[in-house]
Amino acid sequence: MLGYPKFGFSPEEIAPFVEDLLSIARLVEPPNLDVIIADPSDNLFLGIAVKGSCQVVVSGDHHLLSLKQFRSIQVVTASEFMYATRI
Repeated sequence: MLGYPKFGFSPEEIAPFVEDLLSIARLVEPPNLDVIIADPSDNLFLGIAVKGSCQVVVSGDHHLLSLKQFRSIQVVTASEFMYATRI
């Protein structure tokens, strides 16, 4: 996703970020879910969140955001997340 043109990152800029992320990430095999009919590819993110025991999904995708919550997982925008986690 960081490779999307709208973000403007080159592969050389993305590589160190991915390396850092992989050093702390937990890889999971998500279950197949059929929740979002309008854009089935979004179901992958819900499956990852479920399998990873996540509490929050941070997204700008309107299909995900329209759920507001899936099971016990909140779905919020980046600004909502930042506001909620301010100290």
